[in-house]
Amino acid sequence: MNHFKKKGFLGLALIILFTSSGYGSDWDDSPTGQVYVLVNLLSKDSQEIAKYYTTQRGIPKSNILGLEMSLEEEIPIEEYVQTIHNPLLEMLLEKELVQGVVDSKVDKWGRKKMSVATHRIAYLVTTKDVPLKFSSVIEKEKANDNSIEKMEASVDSELSAILFNYYSSFIGAIENPLFQNRSLDAWRYSHIIRMSRLDGPSVKTIKRLIKDSIYAENYGLRGRAYFDLGGPYKPGNEWLLEASVLVEGAYYEVDLENTKNLIDYTHRLDAPAIYMGWYSRIAYQQWQNSLLKAPVGAIAYHLHSFSAKTIRAKKKAWVAPLLEKGYAATFGYVYEPFLNLTVRPDLFIESLLKDRSIGEAYAYANPALSWQSILIGDPLYRPFKLSLNDQLKMNEEGVSDNYIYLNEYYKNKELLDEDEALAIARRRLFKSPNMALMITVARALVVKEEFSSAIRTLKPVTFVNDFQLEDLLLVDEIAQLLLKAGEKKLALKLYKKILFKNKLPKALEIKLLDHGLSLAYSNGDLKFSSMINKRILELKPE
Repeated sequence: MNHFKKKGFLGLALIILFTSSGYGSDWDDSPTGQVYVLVNLLSKDSQEIAKYYTTQRGIPKSNILGLEMSLEEEIPIEEYVQTIHNPLLEMLLEKELVQGVVDSKVDKWGRKKMSVATHRIAYLVTTKDVPLKFSSVIEKEKANDNSIEKMEASVDSELSAILFNYYSSFIGAIENPLFQNRSLDAWRYSHIIRMSRLDGPSVKTIKRLIKDSIYAENYGLRGRAYFDLGGPYKPGNEWLLEASVLVEGAYYEVDLENTKNLIDYTHRLDAPAIYMGWYSRIAYQQWQNSLLKAPVGAIAYHLHSFSAKTIRAKKKAWVAPLLEKGYAATFGYVYEPFLNLTVRPDLFIESLLKDRSIGEAYAYANPALSWQSILIGDPLYRPFKLSLNDQLKMNEEGVSDNYIYLNEYYKNKELLDEDEALAIARRRLFKSPNMALMITVARALVVKEEFSSAIRTLKPVTFVNDFQLEDLLLVDEIAQLLLKAGEKKLALKLYKKILFKNKLPKALEIKLLDHGLSLAYSNGDLKFSSMINKRILELKPE
């Protein structure tokens, strides 16, 4: 079934052929010079964010475009036309950011029409308090969420097609000419305005994601990757699986949950630099926990309808909770998008790993315009700009983040051999202890039945007394590896350090108690086993 509106791409091509596309020499061809920021003049927050972003990125202040708009997230379609679409189109023409011819008539929705030759807007970035979405009240009463013939969209997605409006309808989606288009300059002749949004529950959160994006771009995106499959439809699982393969090929350590279960407190979640998953209506458990933070510059995506129905409430849907957790870039949907019109996570990752920005990657991975999706983040952010070798060199110079040595281990394992990769990793651990790398090294040593080496690798953890929440499953895995290596007393010592210390999420505590109980019995520690049994009965009286 073709879900796209019919439109005149042939007409667009003819306009390009028969209209001059030259610009004067005063045009700024730098990436930052072609980024424009749309603010709501009725919102101090909107203007503050625009000033902060343009300062941080060196974007000319003259690139801030202001309109008076509603402060509501959702507005009627008529209000979108009168307060955003038409005045923005006039502003783009007045500032000569677009070359085209305006028709004296309007279409049946009141939109001004124009024939566009070309434009020089690399990105248009909306800010906090610019309306998020619009809909037709009449159409919403007539149609349900499962109708493709809906007159509703995100403001950003509609603006990406604002230069198409001579040929397009509000009803349904428009096919994105940039989808899977590998030409970096395709936006120049496709009439697409690539969009991104700097928005979230608070100004503080938005400024943080801007700052984090620039930092990670300059120092590297460091951590692990987590992919949560098991959703209801085959294509979505295939996309996420392919994305995980691509990330693993970039030397990240990947955890893959491919059952119907969702990643929860019983799964490792240390340093989630990349998270992609589905299929939960709202962010749950650890995604709402403020104690568990994402690494600087981290990227996340949860595939679910209405995942961006609001981005102001910290605990609703997915986009806002992910931003509050510390992620710097994410995308989602303001209404029901339908699976085949959602942004492809595998294509997004593919593009990023080619050192594209998130703005470029989103445009490449998004099949539909005038539809439901939004991208949150700095469109210029290139998370994989810095090579692994450059990151390792920076680490040697004092920018300490030991997760980079996990990447190094997997690269060495592929390019050298496992023994040499392990030797290098163990030398790294001697200078810079890190539990994640300890586990990876010890796991390989246990497989090779080099048990004494595995024990020596893990033993330093037994001297640590204080652990954070995200460390507990690492400690659990270290204890289980010690047990496999034949060191059950040290393994039990670790459970005594982490059990009965703090209030833990129930599922996590039960898992740790179960593992600790078997070790207490095997060590003949009746007092500790009795304590564990009592606590298990409290948590699981059945």
